[in-house]
Amino acid sequence: MLCAYKTLLSNRRVVLASASERRKEILGGLGFPFDVVQSPFDEDKNRPNTNDPKEFTQWTASQKALATIEDMKTQSNPPDFVIGADTVVFLEDNILGKPTDPDHAVEMLKILSGNVHSVVTGLSIHYKMEGGYKERLTSEVTQVKMATLNDLIIRSYVATGEPL
Repeated sequence: MLCAYKTLLSNRRVVLASASERRKEILGGLGFPFDVVQSPFDEDKNRPNTNDPKEFTQWTASQKALATIEDMKTQSNPPDFVIGADTVVFLEDNILGKPTDPDHAVEMLKILSGNVHSVVTGLSIHYKMEGGYKERLTSEVTQVKMATLNDLIIRSYVATGEPL
């Protein structure tokens, strides 16, 4: 969705409402400048009342962007575009959030090991118009088949801190 806007975005103020290194890397690969602002939205305390992963991630992505816009509205140079994103793992009608601690990460990886699951990312782009911002929402679903992992591999991976 963003590739189509590359020329337009190159001379606009774009804000990524995320501190995620992976999201910064992905957006940076598109070749236009952007600022990174960690959204003040607390996704752990505010969860949408849905078990549909597309609705869940789009709502959360939108809330991250809206909270960032609210935080930045008094700036002399407010952003032209604010991008929020959220990703979840979906398995057997359950949304799996981020692991809360290493033991939880081990438990989640054991559940995913050897299974096919979905990785769902919701994207919200708020763009400045006369009188405020408008929003575009989209989502992407990727099917992932995880190899069967033994306990040593799972615990070694969790010890790197990467899944947390």
